[in-house]
Amino acid sequence: MWEVDKQSVKALGLLVLICISCFVSDPLPDTELAAVEQRQKRRKYPEYAAMLNKTKALLDEFYFEHNKLLADLLGDKRFLW
Repeated sequence: MWEVDKQSVKALGLLVLICISCFVSDPLPDTELAAVEQRQKRRKYPEYAAMLNKTKALLDEFYFEHNKLLADLLGDKRFLW
């Protein structure tokens, strides 16, 4: 079973919303995205152990090009982490 930390779940949820809003004719306004983020913060998630540094480095390297493409497509440098 996959173990996912709170930040990853939050980032994935926001990423999905941003991607969806890019493909619909009427994107979500910033106020709506902020409301979704607030709901995410209120959710209770079980605590998991931190990811190993080696695992994080491997995933960062693997997803770097994908994140770069996403940042270019969206015009948003926040995805260059």
